[in-house]
Amino acid sequence: MAVRKLKPSQYIDEFYPGGGITPQTVRNWIRKKKLQAERTPGGHLLIVVNDNKQADTVTKLVSFLES
Repeated sequence: MAVRKLKPSQYIDEFYPGGGITPQTVRNWIRKKKLQAERTPGGHLLIVVNDNKQADTVTKLVSFLES
């Protein structure tokens, strides 16, 4: 299973295009542990995305519904 790392803006463009989600919202989701992310040595956040998109989307939806 391949893993990709996306900037918050790239994550929004791929998963929530036109949804009105802001990078700050994504950072809040990371802080609340709704998304897995890593910090680069320069301090930037990268969201860890599983390439198995269907399973990843279902997992996210369930996580959001539970919280």
